[in-house]
Amino acid sequence: MLFGSIRRICSLLCVGVLAATCLTPAFAKENAKPDIGNILPQLPGTVAQIQDLQVIDRELHASYTASAADRQAIFQELSRLEEERLWWEIISERGEEPGLRLISVLDTAGARYNYWLYPDHTLQMSGGGGVWEVKGETLTALEALLDRCQQNTPANMEWLGYMNPYRITSLSVSQDGERGIHLESSASGEQREAILAIAQSLRKLKVGRVQQITDPNTQIPNLGVSSPSYRLRMVFEGGQEGYSVWIFNGNVFLEVDSISVPLLYTLNDPDLTQQAYNRLANLFA
Repeated sequence: MLFGSIRRICSLLCVGVLAATCLTPAFAKENAKPDIGNILPQLPGTVAQIQDLQVIDRELHASYTASAADRQAIFQELSRLEEERLWWEIISERGEEPGLRLISVLDTAGARYNYWLYPDHTLQMSGGGGVWEVKGETLTALEALLDRCQQNTPANMEWLGYMNPYRITSLSVSQDGERGIHLESSASGEQREAILAIAQSLRKLKVGRVQQITDPNTQIPNLGVSSPSYRLRMVFEGGQEGYSVWIFNGNVFLEVDSISVPLLYTLNDPDLTQQAYNRLANLFA
């Protein structure tokens, strides 16, 4: 009798275990992990606390600055994912894949929030020691907003769109490979403002064609054919990252220290291009 009761108890326990297994969320497969105390990074409370929002197409190496309306709408969708607690903590990021887009949000305190959107309706973000993910139809509205932003906004250079001008500590500029000027953000308010003004003019440049320079022996067309040409070197806080920019004949050659492949862009907005040239020429006036 005692053994029969034990068998019945064991049967009930097995049923309970199976039921609990069936109720485990779909995300709790090979890439999911239990809550280990990591905290999902929280966006600021209002869009007024967002100073910049970029939609970056990693495959096209292009950045699109969200308009005020698009910034508001994208911010609201990202906030909704937090409010509805749709993020699941996972083990690791997927990394670079074809069709990947990045939503880069910079708040007024200088904090950056990066969201990686994959073509299979998967959104990932990391921070606070963890990696989180949202999948499925709940991303439909967000994807449509990114499409609209890219369709209605002229493209900027990817890494110049991504950079935070306020983190630039030094800027060196040479004209036609000869004259050089060096600015330090800590030297004076005037030099800091000059650095910010130049960085903002570079971020506004609109681009058409882009080419990856994978072969160091590649011949760059029209290089040095006419003047002026400008070479710029920007170094960021901590000295761990730097950008080298060469502007010549309506082109921009861009090298980023942490990226192995340089990029060659063709500029396609003559007015903004001239404004950048004028800003740089003023340094040598």
